[in-house]
Amino acid sequence: MIDFVEKSKETYPYTFEYSLTGPNSNTYLRWVLNKFPEFNVKLSWRFIGKDFKINK
Repeated sequence: MIDFVEKSKETYPYTFEYSLTGPNSNTYLRWVLNKFPEFNVKLSWRFIGKDFKINK
């Protein structure tokens, strides 16, 4: 996971976009966690942007 996060600046589709409802830092966190489903982490409803649909 560390290698993935370190290289994510090259692969995250919203590196240069930011919005309150997404994409934002919570969208990024969800994107990373989706790549590692074995962690089975559920983000709180308070994580605005976690449900932003990544279309890129």
